[in-house]
Amino acid sequence: MPRVIIGRTVENLNRDAHSTGHPKRLNRKSMSDNCPFGWTNYSKEELIAEMSAAFLCGEAKIENKTIDNSAAFIERWIRTFKD
Repeated sequence: MPRVIIGRTVENLNRDAHSTGHPKRLNRKSMSDNCPFGWTNYSKEELIAEMSAAFLCGEAKIENKTIDNSAAFIERWIRTFKD
C-alpha cells in the first residue's frame, strides 16, 4: 500500500475515533465540553484518538509503517497531559 494511502488511512481512523466521543455515541467530556487546545480534556481526547488509530492500524496489519509516527504523537500528548 503506498505511503500516501497509509497516511490518509491513519488520519481517517483518528477522525473516526474522535467521532465516537460525540454526545449521541459515547458522550466523552472531551468532546462535549468546550476544551481549548492543551487543556487536560483536549489532551485526553487526542490520546484516545491516536491510541485508537494505532490499535486499528495493528489490526489492519499496517502498524509497521505507522508505529513510529503514532508513538511520537502519543508521547507528545502524554507529555502535554502531564504538564
